[in-house]
Parts: sequence; C-alpha cells; structure tokens
Amino acid sequence: SRRSLDPGSGSLAGWLATVTRRRCADHHAARARRDRDEQVFTVAIPDGAVGNHPEDATDRVVLAHELEALGDPRATIIRMAIIEDRRQQDIAHALDLPLGTVKSHIRRGLLDLRTRLEEVTA
Repeated sequence: SRRSLDPGSGSLAGWLATVTRRRCADHHAARARRDRDEQVFTVAIPDGAVGNHPEDATDRVVLAHELEALGDPRATIIRMAIIEDRRQQDIAHALDLPLGTVKSHIRRGLLDLRTRLEEVTA
C-alpha cells in the first residue's frame, strides 16, 4: 500500500517492484485455488456411486482442502493414487521418486488425511 512506502528504506523503483511482485504472487495463488476448486467439482463420479447428491460437493471441497493441507509431494502423490487411480510404480516413474518413498507417502498421507477428516467431522 502507499502507506508502506518509506523513502528512507529504499528507492521508489524497488518499492514498486516489490509491490508488483507481491500482487502477481497473490494473483497466481488465487488462480491456483480457483483451479483446484474447479477440479474438485469436475472429478468424475461413476453412475450409481456415492456422490450423486448435492451434499457430496461439500465433502469433495473439504477433502480437497485437507489434501492441500498435507503439502507437496504427499498431496500430489495421494491425488495421483486415489483420484487419478494410478499405480504406485507409475507415480514413482512420473515423479522420479523411489517406489518405497511413494508407498510411504501414500500410507502416511492417508493416515494423516484420516486424522484430519475425523477432526472435521467430529
């Protein structure tokens, strides 16, 4: 903001560059959140499966939020394994990680996710 400009701490050009960089970062973060939320709503759910009710949209948003809270690479690996239904070997190859690391991330991530979801539903 204009109030953060302090002529004694740096140049006007440096201040403008910092403000611009932060605004760009905020814009990209907002876009990433929006894209993630859109992806949650477009996840294909087979006919006759659980998920054909409007209440399930809320569950998907909560799940997406909790997955994001796990952080990378764990959240990415779990998305690939569960949502994209990819094999552990394929994930290891795609992310250039050892197979044991992928397996550990999936196991620990699912345990963390279960704990987080239990706290949300409690």
